[in-house]
Amino acid sequence: MEILVSNDGRGLPKTTRGRVTRVDGRAATIAIQGHLSNQASLKVTTIGRDEPTQAEGVKAMVVLAALQQSSAILDHPFIQALLFPRSELSWTTCSSYTHKVAIDFPRPLNDSQRCAVKHILSNSDADRVTMIQGPPGTGKTTVIAAAVTSVVASTDRSRTLWLIAQSNVAVKNIAEKLASIQFLGFKIFVSKDFHYHW
Repeated sequence: MEILVSNDGRGLPKTTRGRVTRVDGRAATIAIQGHLSNQASLKVTTIGRDEPTQAEGVKAMVVLAALQQSSAILDHPFIQALLFPRSELSWTTCSSYTHKVAIDFPRPLNDSQRCAVKHILSNSDADRVTMIQGPPGTGKTTVIAAAVTSVVASTDRSRTLWLIAQSNVAVKNIAEKLASIQFLGFKIFVSKDFHYHW
């Protein structure tokens, strides 16, 4: 955001930059570059908005198709499972995926990691649920990041991702791994308290 500082007792108005450091409802704390005098008046202007993530783009297309009545959002298996759970689940077969997804990750993977990512990206119904297990430091988060970047880099728009973890710390670890390879096309949902301390 840009902050215009005027009447600070030093002459002409100046523009500085700031960033939000804390949000509490509609109130926000802003850290600015430089110092202000007590007589300074401020004008705060936000600049732009983050580009939508791939997930937000897909969500917009699904909602648009529903509004245009070219697709029924309630027929989607994921929405059915969320809104109308049944004792037996029915999933579409993996053969509905039109393309094989290749591994696309900027760092080298060891053989075990490469094998795990191939199973996650597989079009086989036998690999529909894949569990990645290992002690700390064996690269489980790297496997997740490699699967994410590979799906996003693929041309198959029928594939989408929701990463869910049992703790806020696990979500943070995945986000940090993705950010470490400059992949920032995601949104994070964590508890309010955790968000303030992160």
